[in-house]
Amino acid sequence: MMKRPLCGTLILLLMGASLPASAYVGPGAGLSLIGSLIGVLGVIVVAGFGVLLYPLQQLRDRLRRRKCADDSSDTGAGDSLEADTKPDSGPG
Repeated sequence: MMKRPLCGTLILLLMGASLPASAYVGPGAGLSLIGSLIGVLGVIVVAGFGVLLYPLQQLRDRLRRRKCADDSSDTGAGDSLEADTKPDSGPG
């Protein structure tokens, strides 16, 4: 039962008793680390925007399709939509 507090106390004592490491991180390794962190954060931000904006895009497209269907059924303008979507036959 006393094992967990003893283990935590031992870890804290060992961490407090350690000497500072005189380590050197060169400019190449430091810039690589900073660049990697910026890249990871950028990916997270872009993925977040994708997750948030995709449902809004789907909603917008659904509303456009519904409006287009309502317009063609109300005014009988279905022929003008078909004329706009036909490919050009080319010059001449």
